[in-house]
Amino acid sequence: MKNMNGFTKRLVCALLSVLLCVAVLPSMAKATLPMFPWLDYTLRVTLCTDDLDDITKRNFPVNTGERLVRVVFEGVYMEINNDDIDKHCEMFALRDEARNEYGVRGSAVHGISLADGKFNTNPMQEGFDLFYVIPISVPLNDLALLVETDQPNERIVVRMTDVPREVSAADSQQ
Repeated sequence: MKNMNGFTKRLVCALLSVLLCVAVLPSMAKATLPMFPWLDYTLRVTLCTDDLDDITKRNFPVNTGERLVRVVFEGVYMEINNDDIDKHCEMFALRDEARNEYGVRGSAVHGISLADGKFNTNPMQEGFDLFYVIPISVPLNDLALLVETDQPNERIVVRMTDVPREVSAADSQQ
């Protein structure tokens, strides 16, 4: 930069600043999402939504006055064993402000491949989804995630206030 004129130096500095922002800002945004220990993993909650596609709704039917909520998890710098997801997803629950708790209704993993006309589930997953059924009257913003630990009667409470939402029209009217 010694032989560059003032304009060129400013232009190079501006471009470097933009590149730095593009590289750093997405990871900074993820850093604000709630993280917690689970089994031998560290998980991050990346989404809480009731805005679901029709296929998902058919797989998890709900009664009148209820709605399906999807909570998305990802491993922090690690993959999660699919067997652990299958065997231990009951360790998660949602709780509303009235302290009503809602257990897991189902799960889905992100790593699925198609080979020889058959779907295969990858043994290690980058993330997974858990599905809950809650009353329509409970706003998503009022939910907390409860996670059992290996200690009896101990649970981690994960505040969901900083988790991104995709909210259906029904929730946005409340």
